[in-house]
Amino acid sequence: MKLDAVLDKKVRRLVLLCAAVATGFTMIGAWLYQPRPQPALAAAEWTLRPGDADLIADGQILYATHCASCHGVRLEGQPQWRVRLANGLLPAPPTTPAAIPGIMVTLIFSR
Repeated sequence: MKLDAVLDKKVRRLVLLCAAVATGFTMIGAWLYQPRPQPALAAAEWTLRPGDADLIADGQILYATHCASCHGVRLEGQPQWRVRLANGLLPAPPTTPAAIPGIMVTLIFSR
């Protein structure tokens, strides 16, 4: 009987130790994977600067590299852009505000 009591006590201690270790790992994991606050952007980093020639040149290069192949060199978009293609996607729309009534297309280029 005494041996059973000693074993029961050791098993209880082992279970409590395992539970404490698991709780500790859970708390450490939660602390490591919590979202970190992102620094706020200063106003100068996101405001439009229409008179900045360097920024305009950067935007033109960016558009020519990543956008013009679908949206057109003159921002005209693809023909019949409101009609779905066979694959279910819509063609690229025009990117000028005048071409899309009620929708303003604003491109923000920042360094």
